[in-house]
Amino acid sequence: MVKKHHLEGYKIFPILAWALCIGFSLFVYSIVQDLRTSTSELESATNRLEQLLSQPPEEITDFSR
Repeated sequence: MVKKHHLEGYKIFPILAWALCIGFSLFVYSIVQDLRTSTSELESATNRLEQLLSQPPEEITDFSR
């Protein structure tokens, strides 16, 4: 069965294809930036917790943490 209209046959197809590629690239870039931010927040929280864990028990004065 031969189709009369192929998607690639439309004049606007290259523009839509490039727009889709660029849009997807921007989407992936935003996800990477969010992951970078989350990773840095987790790193700082981990460092803070490690400092609290390494504190000797006799030096603990604030038990509200």
